[in-house]
Amino acid sequence: MKRKILFAILAVTMAMSCAFGFSACGDNGSQHNFSDEWEYDNTYHWHACTDEGCGEVSDKAQHSWGADNICTVCTAHKESQGLNYTLTGDTYAVTGIGTCTDAYVVIPSEHDGVSVTAIGEEAFRGCNSLKSIEIPDGVTSIGSAAFEYCLELKDVSIPDSVTDIGSLAFKGCSSLAGLNIPDGTKTIGDFAFSACSSVEEILIPDSVTSLGNSVFYGCISLVSAAIGKGVEDIGDWVFRDCKSLKSITIPDNVTGIGDYAFENCTSLESITIGDGVTAVGEYAFEYCTSLKGITIPDSVTTIGFRAFYGCDALESVAMGDGVTSIGQSAFRSCDSLVSVNIPDSVESIGWYAFDECGALRYNRYESACYLGNESNPYAVLVKVEDTSITACNIHEGTKVIYYAAFSGCDALESVSIPDGVTSLGDYAFENCSSLAELTVPDSVTSIGEGTFSCCVSLESVAYSGTGEEWNAIDKASGWDSNTGNYTVHCTDGDFAKSL
Repeated sequence: MKRKILFAILAVTMAMSCAFGFSACGDNGSQHNFSDEWEYDNTYHWHACTDEGCGEVSDKAQHSWGADNICTVCTAHKESQGLNYTLTGDTYAVTGIGTCTDAYVVIPSEHDGVSVTAIGEEAFRGCNSLKSIEIPDGVTSIGSAAFEYCLELKDVSIPDSVTDIGSLAFKGCSSLAGLNIPDGTKTIGDFAFSACSSVEEILIPDSVTSLGNSVFYGCISLVSAAIGKGVEDIGDWVFRDCKSLKSITIPDNVTGIGDYAFENCTSLESITIGDGVTAVGEYAFEYCTSLKGITIPDSVTTIGFRAFYGCDALESVAMGDGVTSIGQSAFRSCDSLVSVNIPDSVESIGWYAFDECGALRYNRYESACYLGNESNPYAVLVKVEDTSITACNIHEGTKVIYYAAFSGCDALESVSIPDGVTSLGDYAFENCSSLAELTVPDSVTSIGEGTFSCCVSLESVAYSGTGEEWNAIDKASGWDSNTGNYTVHCTDGDFAKSL
């Protein structure tokens, strides 16, 4: 009897072991293990078995779509129906909203079994009901004005496969707050994200080599922008009117800063210009009214017209040793500018470059005011302090005589310009009506517009070079208009003023 009971217990135990130890997981006799993550296709979602060689699934069910076309159970996105397509070669481009009424559009990766590789020009332009767009992997280009003025568009998913974002692509998408430029992008066209007034942060990946003009113009909420190492040139108007932008670092790979590039960025406090930049464009930082200091690297040779005009908080400017040209009005109306470092390399300075800089501290020598650098404080003769002078001894370290420096000194009779001066600025000696004698060194390479205009008493110009060298000097229009009939005395002969 006891043996029968023992056998019964053993039989029950074995049955239970079989019940728990075996399942439909092949013949390995192991218990199912299912992933916590959902897997899905266009219709269903499920949990997949994680056991090797097991194809079982659990909790398989049809998607339950929310109003945003995202499944309420898993993360699947419902592909939008009714979009317009155009076959281009052997692939499709999405070319319009068609009959689709979705606010949350998911573009399929295929149409009629053929790959979708492009978003066409103006495809969704002005679709004000559009709130979200998901672009599938495989799309390589977003056409011009594809999403222009989609005023309610808040979220865009752009895959790494996109290499080209066309001009005006997202212009005026004023609700777009999150902006992700993928790592595969190479070119961004003109005005591509201009007037995206809710965007706060931009990261331009290293893959981008070309930034079009006005790309982020008018992104008034933009606080931070990081420029990748592939960008070679910052085009015109790129960050103009980005009034919340606080700092910008321009990497060494960038060679040029375009015209108006950062104009009217009124919150911009800090600029780091990389060592590869050679030119700062016209109006580049005009009206950056929060900027307090700027260091211009040795690589820069040209500072354009009105480049820092109206930067009224700017207190100091340090120019590198490569700068040769400072454009007209480059630092005009910088009311707080106290110090500026001008290197000996500077050859020309345009009109009004430092006008209306009331706080600027000059270096003084005899009766004139100078700007310069630590080793040569007298590189630029800016102006004379007393227009009633009869003579002026110009410092031997001077390289440039600035615009209108002696203008109106009607008692000035003679001037000896020292060797080393390369440029006589526009109207530098205008209306010096008593000036009769002038000494010009052969170091001078340019004489500006109207430099000696109305020097009616001028009789003699002593030039330390040959006649050929005198004729080779770059002389601007009207440089000697309304002067006396002077004679130029060169080392190899004399010749009279050309009438």
